[in-house]
Amino acid sequence: MAPLTARVEDTLFTSLAPQIIKHIDAVSPRDADGLVGEVYRQMKREFQLVPPVTLHAPIPELLAGVWGMLRESIVAGPVSRRLREVVCEGVSAINQCSFCVDAHSTLLVGTGDTATAAAIRANRPDLIKDPTAREIARWAFANRQPGADILQQPPFTPEQAPELIASAASFHYIDRMVQVFLPPGPASLPATLRWLRGTTIRVAGTVAAKRIMAIEVPSGGAVGSLPEASPSPEFGWTAPRPALAAAFGSLEAVIDGLGNEVLTQPVRDLVHERVAAWNGQEPGISRSWVEDAVGELDSTDQAAGRLALLVAFAPYQIDDTVIADFRRSQPTDTELLAAVSWASFAATRKVSSWLAPPT
Repeated sequence: MAPLTARVEDTLFTSLAPQIIKHIDAVSPRDADGLVGEVYRQMKREFQLVPPVTLHAPIPELLAGVWGMLRESIVAGPVSRRLREVVCEGVSAINQCSFCVDAHSTLLVGTGDTATAAAIRANRPDLIKDPTAREIARWAFANRQPGADILQQPPFTPEQAPELIASAASFHYIDRMVQVFLPPGPASLPATLRWLRGTTIRVAGTVAAKRIMAIEVPSGGAVGSLPEASPSPEFGWTAPRPALAAAFGSLEAVIDGLGNEVLTQPVRDLVHERVAAWNGQEPGISRSWVEDAVGELDSTDQAAGRLALLVAFAPYQIDDTVIADFRRSQPTDTELLAAVSWASFAATRKVSSWLAPPT
């Protein structure tokens, strides 16, 4: 790594990134030890210490699981990383996660595909010139339309399918976490300077993302000893890639255990019931839907139920009041992180069931 690039990345990811994490105390790379330190070292070597992953560090096993999922989905393996970034940016666009749109636009610029990154950022996949990237972007934009023709007949080969679908599934999870714990976007600027957003992304893509996207990482070998578990049937598309299946299965086992610890059975049942009936649509700008839903719960469960449902269906509607209400009965960072993670994964599991093409 060139000295200038190394200094820029160290400033961005080691010094500044931990400071933007909200609601929980971040674990700085300089303070990381044990499992967290081990995961951080591998992340820095094979990708970078990005806050959508490092925000999980207050629960070391969760951090290791999320990194393992992300590593196998968007970093490791033979499938084009450029096409995987097309998926990540497109999914983040439909989930209204501006932070992840900017981040993956930057990584896509790092592959040299500035025009595709800009088209997705503008919610215009039709403007993408490369036909393969254009069709994969259209597939990503249709992720929340169960039964859509393009989901039934996806524009990629069976050999590409596990990693491309995993890239989408990963960001249905990550987008929700980011909207709770991170600001709107790494390229966020005051209204008077928003015209510089594209320039900021291009510069960051050239300086840092180009190096990150050139790293070759073999499948398997993520650090951290986690429970061995097969993923739920909704993740059946991981089967052709044992390392990918193991990553999703281990993370699911960790998250289910955390949810059982911090959320009562009535809260979990309510979320499962609502997720089972969900068809990918937005609930609307009003929060009346969530107040009606939590009215079914005892008063002691309503704050947790409200948080979990908002994470699953409308994380952009979560504000400081929702967080404060939850913390009145469950005040720790680990309880908050566990509850948000569980609800995010519940929604991710549902979306994943729509993405496997018919056999």
